[in-house]
Amino acid sequence: MVVVTIEIWPLGNPKKRRLLGVAKIANDLTGDKKHGNYTVDLSHSGKYLEKGKGTWKSGKVKHHRRSLSVYHLVCKALQAALHLKFKEDKNKKALKILKDAVSNWEMRKPALITNEQTAGHRAEIDKLLNAIIIAKEELKSK
Repeated sequence: MVVVTIEIWPLGNPKKRRLLGVAKIANDLTGDKKHGNYTVDLSHSGKYLEKGKGTWKSGKVKHHRRSLSVYHLVCKALQAALHLKFKEDKNKKALKILKDAVSNWEMRKPALITNEQTAGHRAEIDKLLNAIIIAKEELKSK
């Protein structure tokens, strides 16, 4: 089990330290040699810590590469317990928007032979281009 203790040291003085929270990351023993799966429990922080409120937030980390640093695991554990999205999720969402737009276009497009025929489908082409622009903006915002 990995236990992360979070303290505050007022003015850098360790004698005045106070416990703010504890994160417990436990291997659930369902992984393999290369990847591990973990449960995460975050304690209440601050004034609630001493009141025995137990787990404040919890989550699971699945398929974590064991070759990565423990800090990667701690980061993923906090994201999982706090239900924060991974940066990769933005990429996946942008790609899904793009794939949906392309597949919708592919299903509806007729054989485009002349400019006159293309003009009749300008709205659909514009939708596809807008989806591409949105996907690019989402990728830039990460």
